[in-house]
Amino acid sequence: MQPADTALTRVYNQPTVVGPDGRLRGTLYKNPIDCLWKTFRTEGVRGWYKGSFLCLAIFSQMLHEVLQVQQHISCVSRHTRMSSFIPMLHLIYINGISASSL
Repeated sequence: MQPADTALTRVYNQPTVVGPDGRLRGTLYKNPIDCLWKTFRTEGVRGWYKGSFLCLAIFSQMLHEVLQVQQHISCVSRHTRMSSFIPMLHLIYINGISASSL
């Protein structure tokens, strides 16, 4: 998914000029495929994966938090009689953690 994200980000953030028909036209790329091709020619395959490390770091942090919460809730559910109530709390808590991580 990363090369497509990189291409779309570059296409959306490129400088624009007003064309003869009054519409905005990009000055660097015609479309995402053109962007991928020009990126490959100038930067190689590494250019397609720019910014991947940050996405991976954010995702791994969120996954770590979710797994910690899941482990905590499973330990609590083993020691309480509220086993039918725990799955609902589990979903609410994990969704809250996920939303706060973004």
